Amino acid sequence: PLNSDSGLGSTSSNACVCRENYYKSVTGGSMQCIKCPINSNSPTNATTIDHCKCSASYFKDADEQCKQCPKYSEMKNTVGPVDNACKCMENYFKYGTGNLMECRKCPTNAIMSFAEGTVDSVCKCSENYYKSGSGDAMECVKCPANSNSPENSTSIDHCKCTSNSFIDNQQCKQCPKYSEMKNTV
Repeated sequence: PLNSDSGLGSTSSNACVCRENYYKSVTGGSMQCIKCPINSNSPTNATTIDHCKCSASYFKDADEQCKQCPKYSEMKNTVGPVDNACKCMENYFKYGTGNLMECRKCPTNAIMSFAEGTVDSVCKCSENYYKSGSGDAMECVKCPANSNSPENSTSIDHCKCTSNSFIDNQQCKQCPKYSEMKNTV
C-alpha cells in the first residue's frame, strides 16, 4: 500500500510495514497506512494510532488530535481534555472550560483569590483600592488622598478618611498642623 515498505523480494502485503509518521489500519482485509495527526509522529511499523505520539509541548485530546495548551498555561498531562492536560501559570486563573479555556490575569492592584472562575469572582481589589466596573472592564481604583479601604472593597464608599482627616467636598482633608479634629464632617 501507499506509504509502506516491504523487505526485498517479499511477495505478500503481510510483509508491508508503514513508514515513519504513518500507522497501519486494516479495513475489510485491506491494509492502508494513515498519516499520524498533525503535530505527532510515529516510528516505522506503527500498527495503531496510539503509536502516534504528540510532539513536545502538545497533548493528545479526546479526539486523538495533538493540541497546545492555551496561552499563559503549562502542560501537566500528555492526554486531554484541555482541562486535564493544562494548568494556568502562577498568577493566572482559569476562565472557561474545554476548548474555550483561557488563562487570565487579574487587573492591576487586584489579588487572585481562586484558581478558576470569572474576573468578578476571582479578582479582589487590594487594600486601599476599590472595584470599579465589572467583567473585562473591572479595574481597581486607588482611594482618594488621605483615605483607605479594606481589601475587597467594591465601592468608593468603602474608602474612609484616615485619622486626623475630615470630609470636605467629597474629599478627605487633613487638619492643619498643630490642630486636632472636633468632628468628621
